[in-house]
Amino acid sequence: MTRGAVVERMLSLLRGGREVNFGFGLRSLEDVRKLVSGRDVGGVAIGTALIPYVREGDLEGFRKFVTELRGVLCDS
Repeated sequence: MTRGAVVERMLSLLRGGREVNFGFGLRSLEDVRKLVSGRDVGGVAIGTALIPYVREGDLEGFRKFVTELRGVLCDS
């Protein structure tokens, strides 16, 4: 079963005002873009993608990634 099929199945089972958040397997902005495209996804968890920025103390990279992520979510 593809990731898209799993997402669609979960959303169909949880309809009725419940917000569904996804997180496992999301490593990039493109992963998030594919997941949320055309779907009513409540949110995403992408902690692993942020670890390199934290390890390196790269606050600017961290901010840029989160800003771009926000754009992906707002555009969906």
